[in-house]
Amino acid sequence: MSLEDFYKYKAIQNKLAAEAKVKAAKAAEIAKQKAIDKRNRILEIYGEYYGNLIINRKIVIGMTQQHCREALGQPQRINKTTTAVMIREQWVYSNKYLYFENGILVTIQEF
Repeated sequence: MSLEDFYKYKAIQNKLAAEAKVKAAKAAEIAKQKAIDKRNRILEIYGEYYGNLIINRKIVIGMTQQHCREALGQPQRINKTTTAVMIREQWVYSNKYLYFENGILVTIQEF
């Protein structure tokens, strides 16, 4: 490889590296904006109290199933018991069980 070819090669490498940096910066900005949009959407839908809990991936007794799903994601498994007066559900996650009565969180079992 001649010295001239080497400099051409290095110029192409530098150009590609600069383009990759610009692309990564744009992707980071898009991801940041998506996170801001998601946070604002959650606060708008669920209000300040529950919204902040959901954003911080926290759950408390009294939350609805939707609150918990937003905070923790989809459970690995749902066990459901239907009686004459209520529906009980056990949601199974890798490190906890959530127990609902008629859609309201009544017990958290962590292990």
